[in-house]
Amino acid sequence: MNDAASRSVTRRPRVAFFFIDVFLFLFSRCVCHPAIVAWSVDGAPARSPRRLLHTCISHLCFPFSLPLSLHFYLPYSCCWGKGNRLATCTQEREGYTHTHTHSHREAYTDMSKLYKAQTQQGHSRGFYEYIRSVGESKSKQEEDEIVLRDLVDLKKALTAKIIDKRLLKEYVVRIFYAEMLGLSAEFAHIHCVNLSSSTDLLFKRTGYLGTWLTVNPEHDLMYLIVSNLQRDMKSSSFLDVAAALTAAAKMVRHELMSAINAEVVGLLGHANALVRKKVVQAMHAFYRKSDGVIGDQKLFRQALCDRDPAVMGAALRLFADVVRADAASQRDLIPTFTSILKQITEHRLPRDYDYHRIPAPWFQMKILQILAMLVGDDPLLAQKCEEALTEVIKRAENGLNIGYAVTCEAISVITRIPTIPSLVELAAEAIANFLSGKNANLRYAGIEALAQIVRVDPKYAREHQQVVMTCLEDADDTIRRKTMMLLLAMCNEDNVDAIVTRLIKSLSHSTDRYMRQDLTRRICDAAERFSPGAVWYIESMNKVLLCAAEHVPQPTIQGMLKLIAEGEGVDEAGDAAFRTYCVETYFDLVESTRKNLPEAFSRVAAWVMGEYGFLTKRISRTMLLDRLCDMLERAENVSTRGCIIMAMMKIVAHAGSMPDNVEELIERFKDSRSVGLQQRCYEFMELVKMPVLMKKVLPLDGCCEQVEVDEGMEFLNETVQEALLVGAKPYEKRTVRLGMKEEEETLRTDAYKVQRADIVDESELDPERFKTDEPHQLFIRPSARRWGVKNLEEEAAAATTTTTTTT
Repeated sequence: MNDAASRSVTRRPRVAFFFIDVFLFLFSRCVCHPAIVAWSVDGAPARSPRRLLHTCISHLCFPFSLPLSLHFYLPYSCCWGKGNRLATCTQEREGYTHTHTHSHREAYTDMSKLYKAQTQQGHSRGFYEYIRSVGESKSKQEEDEIVLRDLVDLKKALTAKIIDKRLLKEYVVRIFYAEMLGLSAEFAHIHCVNLSSSTDLLFKRTGYLGTWLTVNPEHDLMYLIVSNLQRDMKSSSFLDVAAALTAAAKMVRHELMSAINAEVVGLLGHANALVRKKVVQAMHAFYRKSDGVIGDQKLFRQALCDRDPAVMGAALRLFADVVRADAASQRDLIPTFTSILKQITEHRLPRDYDYHRIPAPWFQMKILQILAMLVGDDPLLAQKCEEALTEVIKRAENGLNIGYAVTCEAISVITRIPTIPSLVELAAEAIANFLSGKNANLRYAGIEALAQIVRVDPKYAREHQQVVMTCLEDADDTIRRKTMMLLLAMCNEDNVDAIVTRLIKSLSHSTDRYMRQDLTRRICDAAERFSPGAVWYIESMNKVLLCAAEHVPQPTIQGMLKLIAEGEGVDEAGDAAFRTYCVETYFDLVESTRKNLPEAFSRVAAWVMGEYGFLTKRISRTMLLDRLCDMLERAENVSTRGCIIMAMMKIVAHAGSMPDNVEELIERFKDSRSVGLQQRCYEFMELVKMPVLMKKVLPLDGCCEQVEVDEGMEFLNETVQEALLVGAKPYEKRTVRLGMKEEEETLRTDAYKVQRADIVDESELDPERFKTDEPHQLFIRPSARRWGVKNLEEEAAAATTTTTTTT
């Protein structure tokens, strides 16, 4: 009974509005008919009720009896002749005779006039020409000249005592248009403020817009704006109130909020939903400007339960920021948000809020974001949201993009709150639908969602591992990048070999510098964390060094060398076998790689062969030296050459002799431009002459020896005592030697003085020290500077004196 009554009540206003719309449509077509307008323009007297009624009736009775182009331009005085032909009609009224004949040319002329009036959209011709000239300017200089000329005209026009409101509206638009183009129109800011106090809504909104775009919020004119806002908020027109609230949210600064805060909050109970929505939006803007000061939150919590969904949507955006700042104080709202979410998914909102059959999708996503922040790490709160999240995922799957968007947001919430198995299963099923689709955007969303769910439970990654692997060969570069990041997130001890191998293959084919850098860093991190053994780690890192050595971090290279030097620590024999394997591996890699070796790889290989080359029996020391000589000739970096020469020194030290090819190469590099490289070559040649000392300096497996550093250098005490006994002076600080006071290590508070050169008095000089018997060898004439104003003036004066003397 109640439902039927409510339907009948709602049907009656709709029927009434329908007839009102029909009447307004017909009245507008009659009153604004071009025939009537043409009749008055052509010089006929003002419309009389009889003639107006005659025209309306004829228009209503024969609306479609003529072609459209003639019907809209049918003159008032035409009448129907035989055969529906246009006839010429002569009409007399109060001694006035007018013959009206319309040809096709006149009809087209009228059409062009109508089109011109429509394109100007009610603005003056000058305004239309100004906008067109700015748009058609060919350069910034030409544009500035046009705007500057217009500003000069505006300054003259605004000095008039009486200005038409319609023209003032155009002036304000031209003012902020000029400022948007980079020119100042500060002289006209007060007119923007004055226009905002107009009683006409269009003028008022234009004034507010111009003030917002041109006036600095810190300017004193804002006090006048606050006065206008207070007056408009008390208006009986809800449109004026809404305009004032919109302007307040944009313009009012923090210090002036208290002047209108009471009026704004008082409008929360306004009868019009638009005003209530604008109130919430204004308070949201105040909240952001005032660092989280919102006032009484109970009033705004009521907006969440407003009968109009638009007000509730505005409140959701406000509470999203409030919850982000302090989630603990708002956790009692979880039942409210879940109830709103459930009502939305059950289609209890009006159909106007549906988008592609999804009820209020943006409201749903905003509520999901709020719930994720409110729940946090509390399992009990997560259980309260389980039912609502389940309904969201089930009802959002409609095969359209907006449904996928809601599902992705729900999956994000599920992975951020404490794990609920039923929700995780629903999320996994939705991800499978994403990955199986042919749309690249859906696959990208599925890969991103899978990366999130893998953090919750890695078992879901195994189900889609093959699908993810195929995405690495996708034509879309974005999908390939996201897939690589997903594979690294899926990596563990069981699949690290397959994933790292596949990623290294992708790295070798990639050309994007930044992608290579990021991917190399991530591969190194994954190989180090999930390495199944030392041999696998060295092999994988060698592949990375050969294809992207320039992007491998230096700590990673140091970690490789440390692993080779220390081994896995299981037993000494196993570590020795591992080092031997490394020497032979690098020896073979250097030979098989014909192109220029990466610098980082060359340094690692040289260090390994020089430090542990003695362990291998398959490769002789002569072969090692030959290979190092080949590397030295191919290397281009100075530090790399230094490392290779150091490796040669270690091998030669224990071989006892230097081969001729090594000696010839060292002699050649003694003339290198690098001083450090020269020093290494000279030291090499000198140490070869002292084999015993060379073995002590470069011992076998010396990298693992612990060197104790005597910071006090006590080993020099005996030498110092012997020197003192002979007569050497003990060491004294520089301040003691020069007789200066030692500066206290305290904070200096006196002003720093400018250092000036010491001035020596002539009387303090000893003339005898400057006497000499040697003849003068060089005589330098006294000369003056050739720069500076003073010298130029002196030269000019000297030149004038010389000319006068000559004359």
